Amino acid sequence: MFGLFKKKDEKPPANSGTTRRQARAKQKEVAAKKRASAEAKPSMRQKERARRQAAAMKRVKSVQAKSAAAKAPKRSKFGVGSAKTITHNGRKMANVDASQLKATGMSLRSYMNAWNKTGKRPTKKK
Repeated sequence: MFGLFKKKDEKPPANSGTTRRQARAKQKEVAAKKRASAEAKPSMRQKERARRQAAAMKRVKSVQAKSAAAKAPKRSKFGVGSAKTITHNGRKMANVDASQLKATGMSLRSYMNAWNKTGKRPTKKK
């Protein structure tokens, strides 16, 4: 009858590929991929900010290293060297070790007097 009923062996006409719903889903998928790749890549402004921060940190670290080297004076040991006094905790103290006083059998006062008199550290008991 006038095209109202299909014959069993007739196939529907082939359409041009995808339906509108499938095409829209494909567009959304492509847009999501673009967003994901854009989020993964930093922008030029972000790159510049990161570069400046790295340079600033490098400067800070070099200044800290220089100041730490300048602030930390060489630590003196008692009983070593030719200096008669050393600074310990901000106070001037005699450069004599307790073992040196025991070895000589002298008090600190007599040890320092003998050192001043001879110009050399006393080493033996007298």
